[in-house]
Amino acid sequence: MAWLCQETAANRKAKLSNASGDEREISRQIAARSAFADSDLAALRLHVDRFQVLLGPEDQLATVVRGFGSSWDAESNSTEERNGFSVHIETFRKLAPRIADWSKAIDLLGELELLPGVGIARFEMRTIGDHSHRSVDFLKVVVEIHSRHSMHNLVNP
Repeated sequence: MAWLCQETAANRKAKLSNASGDEREISRQIAARSAFADSDLAALRLHVDRFQVLLGPEDQLATVVRGFGSSWDAESNSTEERNGFSVHIETFRKLAPRIADWSKAIDLLGELELLPGVGIARFEMRTIGDHSHRSVDFLKVVVEIHSRHSMHNLVNP
């Protein structure tokens, strides 16, 4: 009976020693792979905060459309809903722009680029005529708008 007790105690001690070694090895592996250390999480939070600042308000698309006004033809290319924000690609066209339209268009593009979440993705123009008589026939501006969702939309999608 004493021998059996001694054998059981030895087995238990060996198992505890092995378990302790396994626990240390698993802890080492977790620590080596962990991307969730306090410094990593703080950096990730800072990145998310910076991204949130770059997003425009929920109604930024309406602001951009109002900026172009009724003299431009608007076409929605795409809207991509993401977790907490959306990306809108809008195309605005103007046929046969007048000289007065140029300064307005340049000023508008400068104002739009200052809005949070708004970027000019593409600007195109087409001209007609020859070397001595050339005129602008067509303007096209593609705008990319990143806007956050309201808290209501996040709770009730």
